[in-house]
Amino acid sequence: MGKKIPKRYEKVDDNTIRIILEVQDDVTLNRLLANEKQLEERKAQLEGELKQVTNVLENVNKMIAEAKKLGIKLSPETAKKK
Repeated sequence: MGKKIPKRYEKVDDNTIRIILEVQDDVTLNRLLANEKQLEERKAQLEGELKQVTNVLENVNKMIAEAKKLGIKLSPETAKKK
């Protein structure tokens, strides 16, 4: 049989009970280091994606500013969709 998992119960409302499981987990250093490496790689990927999105947004903002300088306005159809 496995470890017994301690439980607590709370009333959420008149129709609902909350079961709180208190779980212990032994984690090896190897697992922690692997998780750290994965998270660092994901962070770097997201930072790269953020730079791309930021560049695209800056370009869009420049185009909007130029359109305003040229007196371009939303058409009535486009304004309704927005």
